[in-house]
Amino acid sequence: MGTFLQERVSRYGKVFKSHLFGSPAIVSCDHDLNMFILQNEERLFEASYPKAMHDILGEFSLLVISGDLHRKLRNFVVTFTTVSKYSSPRFLNFAENLAISMLDSWKGRKEIDFLKEIRKLTLSLMVKSVLSIEPEEPRALRILDDFRTYMKGFVSLPLNFPGSSYSKAVKARTRLASTMKGIINEREKEKRF
Repeated sequence: MGTFLQERVSRYGKVFKSHLFGSPAIVSCDHDLNMFILQNEERLFEASYPKAMHDILGEFSLLVISGDLHRKLRNFVVTFTTVSKYSSPRFLNFAENLAISMLDSWKGRKEIDFLKEIRKLTLSLMVKSVLSIEPEEPRALRILDDFRTYMKGFVSLPLNFPGSSYSKAVKARTRLASTMKGIINEREKEKRF
């Protein structure tokens, strides 16, 4: 528990009202209460996020939607990500080769930002496996850059003015959505012919 939470718990108790990301929120640091809430979500409680999160996540994000639509989308995502293609020898061979090339690129470097490198590897695997785009393609590099910008803004202050991390993240999400729609349209045209 960080200092922010520790200070408030010592002052107000395990459940308190605060403002997070510019919106009022009730914060619970009580394990039993959190378990009760999670077990009764959609029956007694509905998860919600501040407007700033909605703007960055988009209106159809798994974290934002609830009810029947959430259940259907979650089942689709789980089914999609557990398809056997991710354990196929071809995919595993690609992942191994990508990891080896990443390790080779470290030779001769004095410092390595491991977190940045692992993120790059993970995103490259996702772009290849989900979108069937080679990680070196310009389109893949744009997707990776937009995704990084999106993630930086996700944890920033929700100040929507030009140049802020938040503003850049909202624009990056719009570009990502547009890119995905373009890829989907492209694939649909390929299937027709």
